[in-house]
Amino acid sequence: MAAAAAKTTPVKTIPTAFQGEWLAQPQACTGNIPEDGVLISATTLEAGEATSTVLKVLTLSAVRIRVYTDDEGEQTPGDPGDAHAGRSWQTLALSNKGQTLRQTVALAGKPYTFTFSRCQPAADAGQ
Repeated sequence: MAAAAAKTTPVKTIPTAFQGEWLAQPQACTGNIPEDGVLISATTLEAGEATSTVLKVLTLSAVRIRVYTDDEGEQTPGDPGDAHAGRSWQTLALSNKGQTLRQTVALAGKPYTFTFSRCQPAADAGQ
């Protein structure tokens, strides 16, 4: 008999491994997220002028989660339309030892996938 699929209990925060400043092109952290980047905290995702507040998080695997959010502001660059608001979900997946993030969002019934690199900490002054 096949083993039953593991049940996932939703939580309200994004795991630490997914948090941080993610950019379309690898570069040093600036603290200011460009239009083609995303800042992920335990309870929010910020991209450009859009902010998504986490409602619940489902763990799909050790490196993949589904995040349900309440959204406000403009959409991520490249998405159709000028603005979005309301509730949505997105899947986040880590690869490359946690240095690459793949974000898949569903907008207007179509999936859009974006790939980001974790920003690199700026070198300490004086070194």
